[in-house]
Amino acid sequence: MGNPMRSRLLAIILLILCAVPAFAAREAVVLVTLECLSLDRLAESEDLRTLVESGSIGLMNNKTDGGLIFENNAVTIGAGTRGIGSDYARYGFNASDFADDGAAGDVFYRNTGVRTSDTAVLQTKIAAIRAANTYQRYDISPGMLGRMLQENGVRTAVYGNSDQGRFFSRNAVAIAMNTDGWVESGDVGARTLTRDPSRPFGVTTNYAYIADRVREQTDGRSLIVVELGDGRRLESARTEILPGRYESLRKQMLSECGRFVAQLNDHLKANTDRYLLIFAVPTQGSDAFETGDRLTPIIFIGTDIPRGMLSSSTTKLPGVLTNIDLAPTILGFFGIKPDRSMLGSPVTAVSREDAVTTLQADNHRMIRTLRARIPVLYGYVACVALCVFLSIFAVLLQNRSTGHFGWILTPSFLRPALMSLMLAPATLWIEPALGIFGTLPSALFMAGMTISASVALNKWVKDLRLIFAIIGLTNVAVVTGDLLLGNTLLRRTILSYDPIAGIRFYGLGNECAGVLMGAALLGVYSLLDYAGKQRTWIVPGIIFTAIALIVGAPGYGSDFGGTITYLFAFGYAVLKARDMNLNLKTLAWTGGLGSILICGVIAANLLLQADQQTHIGRFFSQLAGGDFSLFVDTAVRKWSMNLRLIKYSVWVHFVYIFIIGLAVLFHRPVGVLQRTLSRHPAMNAGFMGIMIGVVVAMLTNDSGVAMAATALLYLAPPLFMMVKAEMAKE
Repeated sequence: MGNPMRSRLLAIILLILCAVPAFAAREAVVLVTLECLSLDRLAESEDLRTLVESGSIGLMNNKTDGGLIFENNAVTIGAGTRGIGSDYARYGFNASDFADDGAAGDVFYRNTGVRTSDTAVLQTKIAAIRAANTYQRYDISPGMLGRMLQENGVRTAVYGNSDQGRFFSRNAVAIAMNTDGWVESGDVGARTLTRDPSRPFGVTTNYAYIADRVREQTDGRSLIVVELGDGRRLESARTEILPGRYESLRKQMLSECGRFVAQLNDHLKANTDRYLLIFAVPTQGSDAFETGDRLTPIIFIGTDIPRGMLSSSTTKLPGVLTNIDLAPTILGFFGIKPDRSMLGSPVTAVSREDAVTTLQADNHRMIRTLRARIPVLYGYVACVALCVFLSIFAVLLQNRSTGHFGWILTPSFLRPALMSLMLAPATLWIEPALGIFGTLPSALFMAGMTISASVALNKWVKDLRLIFAIIGLTNVAVVTGDLLLGNTLLRRTILSYDPIAGIRFYGLGNECAGVLMGAALLGVYSLLDYAGKQRTWIVPGIIFTAIALIVGAPGYGSDFGGTITYLFAFGYAVLKARDMNLNLKTLAWTGGLGSILICGVIAANLLLQADQQTHIGRFFSQLAGGDFSLFVDTAVRKWSMNLRLIKYSVWVHFVYIFIIGLAVLFHRPVGVLQRTLSRHPAMNAGFMGIMIGVVVAMLTNDSGVAMAATALLYLAPPLFMMVKAEMAKE
């Protein structure tokens, strides 16, 4: 009887010994937020620069599904995907405090039917936040971060507020709350402030009180969010404060903030087994925002965090991450797998000594590119519209008197003008290599280079086919060369994506994908037509396959939608040039070859480590796990983006202009376009390939309108030039 008893006691002791490490683990993530601080301002603060010396720094893209305000960003961070908080996110209250028409706990119960402890912090407008996010076209779960932490035994707490007099502003609650709208503990009430008549709204953050409360929370596994509201209060009162006084208050605030975070770091280092301290700026100040300085600084300090620079697989840009990366990072710290609705990736840190100065230089360049993008591209669109409409008049008014301005409609003027439009993408790509940034320098360089090259081509090369081949293959060489050399220019050109806007961060953007597709089809088939090799398929097949692989390969183009579009466009052009019938046999073997290429691109992604995969690799990795609902979520999200761009994008004007021009060519002069294309079957195949690519791009890409617009650049202008030349023979 003794032996069984000893066995039971031994088993109990072993269980206790095994459980002790789990219960004794002291792991903490502390997220400190301060609004309205630029990287340049941070670099000027000695206290905050000292923080950077202890960890890694990056720039955070704060894109949400609404405006760039903390209300939206807090919900976005807590959901792990871009959401909105509107005016509702600021309504956070201690359960025992007064809210609306009663105690916050009672109001919360009335709105949700959930009873919480008196120590909880509540988001009383959780129902409104949920409702606001159900109108979006993809899955958003406000509070998913807090929910997953609580379900896995990680405590959550939130402290501080950005109250301005009687105006409540407690947005950090939306970061730490669960999907029911409550945080386990914390304090966002009056005790987190201290009276100070010399500060905006007569209050300042009670740093000592918050520091004491945070120390009480670091004896287990916990996420603690701290909202330092002095930045928001100072920004809100800015118009009432003299500039000199404003600068004095700002320096005082940054000094207090820096010392507070440094003290937290010292405590966490001494009293936890593992910790991660995040200092994040969720919104930018109005002065910096208006200049285009919209990426905000973020600092990571903690266990195994080197002195260096932050990044993530979401951006694949050194020093740049996004707000949707914070939830996966925090969950990953505690060994928790992110929910499938979370679209970001864990943040990584790489050692680098000159992180701040490097980030400042990169940020200034990105700002100049952002500010130049709209005026330069709209100017380009205006030039396209002018040249297309002049070409229409030149075709319609053939052999008619046009008065003193008739020279504008002559080939000697229109040819170089149309050629300049097609050469412009290559010049925009070259500008960053020469250190040319900014609106005026970019516009002048593009105009000077394209006009000079076009005039020279028009003078020295008489055959239009050879001109088109030179223009098309020049663009192809510039784009593919940069892709193979690491996308250095792609990340900086006005024509490409913008890290500040946050639509795309790496690989080949749809604007440039359209240029590459259109230029390749025009250049290759113009050259084959000139060489009298109209029906060959080996050379174009090799070239087009190589381009599709480069565009789809991770680390190069990383554009899966572009690859699919290319396969349709290139495949149709090859079949058309060979004059092959589109029967079942032809479709079977071409479809099989295309499927092999697509599978190769997918396999190349899946073979990479998770932190090196592109968004396509992550998509198929999740799909392999049986999450087939991703198909619907992804399709809805992409179509949502496409519809939005159709309404607001500069590129939609391109499409309208080219459609008008092509419609005229198909009807007037009667039969000339058909006769022109019949004499050049190879070029006709290239043009038809572009048309197929435009349609597929609109259907399969999240910004297909951009790809379609830039591809049409290599269809409409060449047709105008060819038709005009054909008419001159009559």
